[in-house]
Amino acid sequence: MPFFEPLSPLPDEPPAPRPTGWRPPVWDRPSEAVLGSVVPATTLLARTDDSALALDELRAYPNGFTCSLVILRNPMAPRDPTERFGPMHMHPMAMRGPRLGFEFSDGSVARVDGARHAPPPAGANVQLLAVSRAQPGNPFGIATDDFGVPTSPVLLQRGGGGGGDRYEIRFWCFPLPPPGRMTIHADWVDRGVDEVSIPFDADLIRDAAAAAVTIWEADE
Repeated sequence: MPFFEPLSPLPDEPPAPRPTGWRPPVWDRPSEAVLGSVVPATTLLARTDDSALALDELRAYPNGFTCSLVILRNPMAPRDPTERFGPMHMHPMAMRGPRLGFEFSDGSVARVDGARHAPPPAGANVQLLAVSRAQPGNPFGIATDDFGVPTSPVLLQRGGGGGGDRYEIRFWCFPLPPPGRMTIHADWVDRGVDEVSIPFDADLIRDAAAAAVTIWEADE
């Protein structure tokens, strides 16, 4: 006697595929139908005897770019056996995490703020990822136009991971930066990393975006 009950017979004809209704995202993420192009740049932002911050894995898309803020711990640095978080000591959630921001050639700014501090001056062209400022129907608390598109640059955290002596925080920035020089700002006060401002050629991102490969065009 069989242990399992007989399987139900498969239908003679599978159901007809249905359109997904997918459309390319306008601003909140890169398109799933596009292969982003690697930006040939890795930037060391700060280094102490114990730890370092770097911007790496930049990839450009037609509507923005991704990047990773890499957190490194010196593998030769002495370990305190009584440290509070043990092997998770360098995890950005173990304390107030690092802060990252971009300042573009037209004066606009995109910033993710990982720590509690005073708000920016009134009228500053800054977008903060702050759930406490969100409004119903706008989970990021970002100013948008009548079509729901942000009216100034936006930097959003998009996951991350790691362990031990290396962690990465991944970000998405909309839109592509304007031509010319941009500035990368970063700090990590709780790890003794003072604010740094590093110049960066935004044309590297724009040139890479032009080389992004669209695999599938959206259905009309």
